[in-house]
Amino acid sequence: MTQFLISISTWLHAIATVVFIGHFVLLAGIYLPALSKNGTALSEISKRSRPWMYVSLLIFAITGTHLMMIDSGYLGFMDFGNFWGIVMLVKHILVFAMIALGFWYTPSCASVR
Repeated sequence: MTQFLISISTWLHAIATVVFIGHFVLLAGIYLPALSKNGTALSEISKRSRPWMYVSLLIFAITGTHLMMIDSGYLGFMDFGNFWGIVMLVKHILVFAMIALGFWYTPSCASVR
């Protein structure tokens, strides 16, 4: 049963990664350049993608906590005594930066109208 939970958590975490990062890649690479003059369309894209982003963040939190707790490199909360802990710190800083940029951009996108 443990191996099954690890497999499901890893799979869901990967799917959430694809949705989360894929959204930002599509937004920056396709939607913004193509629709920069059409604030209504950008606002609609933002509104429709928001539930997907929130669900992916929830899946990140649940599966990420599970995967972190079972990893042998995990030394404890805020313990960065090994390379794995430092890499996880850098990863979480990048994820939180992406979330902050997403929240920062969303209100400005809606005000373009």
